[in-house]
Amino acid sequence: MEIITNSSVPATQQKFYTDGSILGGTFLGGPLAGGYFLSKNFKGLGNESAAKKAFWGGIATIVISAVLLGITPASVIDKLPNSALPIIYIICIYFIYQRLQKQLITERLASSAEKQSVWKALGISLLCTVITIVIFVAIMFPLEIVFGS
Repeated sequence: MEIITNSSVPATQQKFYTDGSILGGTFLGGPLAGGYFLSKNFKGLGNESAAKKAFWGGIATIVISAVLLGITPASVIDKLPNSALPIIYIICIYFIYQRLQKQLITERLASSAEKQSVWKALGISLLCTVITIVIFVAIMFPLEIVFGS
């Protein structure tokens, strides 16, 4: 993926989510939060295309996860470790950050950009948790009716 680094936002006004916020936020808020943080970083770096892909990728991950969990028999789900899915998406989101954003953000932070507030990341993560629960219920409840348990 080509990284475009032109941004219409002046460097002094740019704020980026860094390692800790992305890891912690993704842990708390799931792939929706991780996709949001990556999206905001890409936007700050001037890459609107990647920003949209990151945002919609987070949403798609939630929807696909809900559908898969909704149609998978409980006997199979019971055999999986509870942490399997979160570990997978945390690693994926962190890999994207490391590979496509970290160096550019580090350079921007060294010049005049700022780190985004950890408190803001926490608030967004908690909001994403609520949204994720709503999406899961909206998808899994009808699947439970159709497929049964």
